[in-house]
Amino acid sequence: MLLWTMPSLADVLLSPSEEVQLRKKYEKGLSKCPKDKPLYDGENCYSCDEPKSLHGGRGMKCSEICPNRYSRYECGPSCILKNPPTENYAYVQCQGWIKKCSKGLFQDREDGKCYSCKDLKFERGLNITEEECLSCPDTQYVWGECYPQCPDNRPLLVDGRCESCDLKERSGYVHAGCEKCANRVQLNDGCYLKCPSDKPLLGLDTGKCFSCSDEQFKMNSTWQPRDYMVWGCLKCLNEISKVRCMDKEGE
Repeated sequence: MLLWTMPSLADVLLSPSEEVQLRKKYEKGLSKCPKDKPLYDGENCYSCDEPKSLHGGRGMKCSEICPNRYSRYECGPSCILKNPPTENYAYVQCQGWIKKCSKGLFQDREDGKCYSCKDLKFERGLNITEEECLSCPDTQYVWGECYPQCPDNRPLLVDGRCESCDLKERSGYVHAGCEKCANRVQLNDGCYLKCPSDKPLLGLDTGKCFSCSDEQFKMNSTWQPRDYMVWGCLKCLNEISKVRCMDKEGE
């Protein structure tokens, strides 16, 4: 069953009567578009050569009106121009074809805007290539985004700010710099403070440390621990249940 919806309702399931009403409304708007702007996204009319992607809901007519466009689900149902207007355009996901930045500027692949090395901020990484990022001085490329390099005394990049190696809050928020801290360990996507020898069990959910004799981890314990997964079980020999251990022997 095809859902004919307006942009704001593109992913909302409607009753049959509501679908009929929205389809009529869409067709009525489409019928008012001039010949030079035959595409309708539920609000405005556009030419077939419109560079930007049009998001008009699942019922929007696209290639059946303009053969030079195609439909694809990209940030919602989208009607996209197949080829760039000229070689001076670059494709930005969800936005369509955007004019390329001038020399010395980088095009953010998320918002399509142009930025220079001076625009780099800790609060928001630029979605550019690693090569572009590293062409700027004192930068770091983290999870596909470019950030300034944190200073040596605060090497941890944490939610848009730089912190010291002694950061106490939950480790999962650390984005980069863990390898620069001798008192921390990188496990999966988390950067945790190392546990002391008398409490070798590291809770991966909270970053807390537990002793091998902690009641909640005993073999016969029925108490559900607050930390569902732990690291360091091999240091406890056979004292604890390894049901929730991330470092089981042989794995």
